[in-house]
Amino acid sequence: MYTSFFGFKEKPFQLVPNPAFLYLSRGHEEAMAHLEYAIANGDGFAAITGEVGTGKTTLCRAFLDRLEATAEAFAKASDETSAKATIEAAYIFNPRLNATQLLQAVNDEFGLPAASESNKELIDTLNRFLLARKQAGGQVLLLIDEAQNLSPEVLEQLRLLSNLETSTNKLIQIILVGQPELDQLLASRQLRQLAQRITLRCRLVPLSRNETGDYIRHRLRLVSQGPGAVFTAGAIRAVHACSRGIPRLINIVCDRALLTAFTLERYKITAPLVRRAIRELGPTVAPHHRPRRAPLRLLGPAALVALLFLLFQPSPTRHDDPEPNRMVPVEEAAGPLSFSVPPSPPLGEPIAELIDETIVGTVAEPVAEVIAEPMAEPLAEIASPTEETAVAVPAVPVAPLEPQALASRLQTLDRLTSRRTAIRQVLAMWGVDPEESIDPEAVPDDAAFFRLTAGRHAMLIYRADGDLARLARLNLPAILILRPPGEPEPRYVVLNAREEEKISLLDGGGSFPVHEEELAAFWPGEAYIPWKDFRILSGTIPYRTSEDAVLALKLLLNDLGYPGLPPGPDYDEATRRTIVAIQARHGITEDGIVGSATKIALYNEDQRLAVPHLGHPAGRADRHRETGGLE
Repeated sequence: MYTSFFGFKEKPFQLVPNPAFLYLSRGHEEAMAHLEYAIANGDGFAAITGEVGTGKTTLCRAFLDRLEATAEAFAKASDETSAKATIEAAYIFNPRLNATQLLQAVNDEFGLPAASESNKELIDTLNRFLLARKQAGGQVLLLIDEAQNLSPEVLEQLRLLSNLETSTNKLIQIILVGQPELDQLLASRQLRQLAQRITLRCRLVPLSRNETGDYIRHRLRLVSQGPGAVFTAGAIRAVHACSRGIPRLINIVCDRALLTAFTLERYKITAPLVRRAIRELGPTVAPHHRPRRAPLRLLGPAALVALLFLLFQPSPTRHDDPEPNRMVPVEEAAGPLSFSVPPSPPLGEPIAELIDETIVGTVAEPVAEVIAEPMAEPLAEIASPTEETAVAVPAVPVAPLEPQALASRLQTLDRLTSRRTAIRQVLAMWGVDPEESIDPEAVPDDAAFFRLTAGRHAMLIYRADGDLARLARLNLPAILILRPPGEPEPRYVVLNAREEEKISLLDGGGSFPVHEEELAAFWPGEAYIPWKDFRILSGTIPYRTSEDAVLALKLLLNDLGYPGLPPGPDYDEATRRTIVAIQARHGITEDGIVGSATKIALYNEDQRLAVPHLGHPAGRADRHRETGGLE
């Protein structure tokens, strides 16, 4: 879905044990060295253990891919130049077998007769094969993955297999790979004979934070054909804090973060974006997710001292917030950075609970990490808002209303029906009559459902996260995802008008007014905006776009009253300055990059287009049909 946007050859964080993606951390490199040492020295048994998701299977497959090089190195070290030494391997990855089935599986892997139900016949067949391979100067390896699932009876059969030997060498080498439960199994009295024969043991450990960053960059380098995506230092810290350095969880979080960045048309993956991806994943990573900590880089010295004082107060109880703040970074927003300070709690509460976490677009660092790490950032950077600064929250909060009326209305809606109704209503405002809509049950993901439905009518979907002020600047009808407290499923309504603090929403029963503070109790800030690319400004200008799109952009700017731009398909400095000025006027990040938000702003400036704005929710569709999109 996002590979072409980032310029990837393939997805970098797939959950498959592809040895081409193996990142040799210190622990993985040590494990690989143990395996190669076991082969070179002819040890009968070796064991590799590691927690779920630490990359054991990927390591096994990479090791098997390197067997030929390992065999050549072994032959060279043994001065066996008369014949090229080879290593023939059997890989068992589904060990839930009894002793007979295991022998059959091993013989089958080596291409030997395996139909017999007699253990003796199977072992005799295997023994003849092993002797022949030994006489030819080769080695035979049996590698069993997920070995913690082996029964004691099967492990005892493996011990007996290791008895196949000559007076000087083992005929078969066995490597067991499994979870820590394998160590517990081998420690039992019943298997003490087998445990004594395991001469090499290695334990895979999770990645450190630095290794997590190297792991992410390693995978991105393997698939990138251009600048690609960039994970900031804060994003890497957030990934490591959630995953605890377990590669499988790193893959899950990074893949979701890239998908989220794609929907927001971002190339830089930041800490707030990663935290949002973690929230969307929910229980998938929740057991490993550490609560967010407040950013201290923006606090003054006095506030920092106060917080450190509170940190070392006794904390008898911890009250974790079951509903983390769902505010996410606002894309392409402008305005001063601001944050609110909650009422002072009693001394003794954990410091993580004392700081309001509505600051968005900044890196949230655990307090302990901030204390332990040197304060290396320049003071100028600490004092100045970054490019990811969010829109300021209102300085004077308004007392929230009791949201009884809206709650009662939402109870009459259901998830799938309200989602389908919402997209149909917004498309109708654009003059589109979606006669056939996609079955909402067939596409459970909201973004995919809206994108596919809009795409059938040459419309696009822009995901805008933030607040109503941001939606007001975009000035287009938006689908709001409301989450009633205590309800497992969201509801969908349309924001079809907003003037000052007056808001009009639309559902299957018609339009109805609400107050901003009333809506805030149900809306965490997630919205989808259908829009139309009238001039086919494809791609993200100037990145990953066509010359025709740049020419179309210059023609549009000329029509909007920005003449004198140099002709030609180059995205020149004059054009970039013009875009920056338009972005500044519309409250968009002034980066000169023409993404979805900037395109929407450009079309909003074109008075000839029939665009259903929030200030004029009615009367535009008929005019759109009559004029074909132009007034």
